[in-house]
Amino acid sequence: MPGGICARAQARPLAWKSQRFAATRARWRAKTTLRLIRVLDVLHQHASALEPVRASSSRPLRPLASRTVENSRPGKLGPALFLALTMCISSPAPASEQPLPAALQENQPGPGIERLAARVQQRLREVAGLEARFVQRRLTRFGSVIVEREGKLYIQPPGRMRWEYDQPPDVFVTAGEEAYFFLVNDNQVQVFQTEASEASQTPIMYLAGKGDLLRDFDIEETDWGPKLAPGNIQLHMRPRQEGASFTLLVLEVEPMTASIARLVQVDRISNTIDYQFHDIEYDVGFSDSFFEFEIPPGADVVYIGG
Repeated sequence: MPGGICARAQARPLAWKSQRFAATRARWRAKTTLRLIRVLDVLHQHASALEPVRASSSRPLRPLASRTVENSRPGKLGPALFLALTMCISSPAPASEQPLPAALQENQPGPGIERLAARVQQRLREVAGLEARFVQRRLTRFGSVIVEREGKLYIQPPGRMRWEYDQPPDVFVTAGEEAYFFLVNDNQVQVFQTEASEASQTPIMYLAGKGDLLRDFDIEETDWGPKLAPGNIQLHMRPRQEGASFTLLVLEVEPMTASIARLVQVDRISNTIDYQFHDIEYDVGFSDSFFEFEIPPGADVVYIGG
């Protein structure tokens, strides 16, 4: 007798614990199923809003979350849940009938690299004026830095630029068919004529709205090096013109704004210039005289090109 009582006394707690565990598991499954149905209800309403109601469908749809799931067995999909999955997965609206919300349309870079390049080109041409800080690094073919300089850049499309270096305070100005590079320490002005103002010969002219990215390059996405910011896209651009002064151009673009954060040009002997831009301000107004350049008296003048 004592042994039987002891056995029953030990069995009762075990049975009670088993029942409690089963009840807890059932409640958890019910809550999980209800949450999933609510999520699918949102997806279903979204799909219904995008896809026109079929003519053969005359019965109004009830929200899935309002349908009872009490008869669904734990661990299996009930009829309502299976129906929601089927409708959300197998009956999407055609891509042409799924417009993005307006807020997303303004910020999306668009499908494909060509679309992104077109947005970059449009922004470069339409901006009234641009001001930014820049870092310019000249690299060897092995990637080591030969020269690093900083300064401020001013752009007014089409074709006007002014680069003001910090130390020494050299100045590079493009205006019309000529470009001037004043080397302060040497008291020398280099005057570039005709070809230097073309983007195919001076790639930084693309920043001033010159040339056409889609026309002038074969473009694809690349990983040229560490990106300046997460989410940026680097474009590998091979010039189509045989007489171009460079063999490769890399643009690092912030896709949401179509802003150029970096421009890298590689010349015919694999020397590289890496321009990085930050603190960019758009639609800055400039006077016409800001991009004019007067050769200082007594400066040595060297004409290049022409």
